[in-house]
Amino acid sequence: MTSFRIEKDSIGEMKIPESADYGIHTARAVENFPITGVLLNHYPALVQSLAMTKKAAALANRDLGALKPEIADAIIMACVQCERVCVIL
Repeated sequence: MTSFRIEKDSIGEMKIPESADYGIHTARAVENFPITGVLLNHYPALVQSLAMTKKAAALANRDLGALKPEIADAIIMACVQCERVCVIL
């Protein structure tokens, strides 16, 4: 049985699987814009590139003082995980 968490945004509440690495905005986008049906995991190089770009931005903004270190560190850790997964794919 799948457990869920409730996330809220300006539109309302939505059930998101507890194990999901995404949030309410991604869930709404998938629900509202089923354009191709092709998932990003079909393009691991793109996902890896996006993760590398986000990691670089987090590092730069942390170093500039525009992003709190604890938030930057969480973003960087998530990006490193994405990069590792993409290498395996």
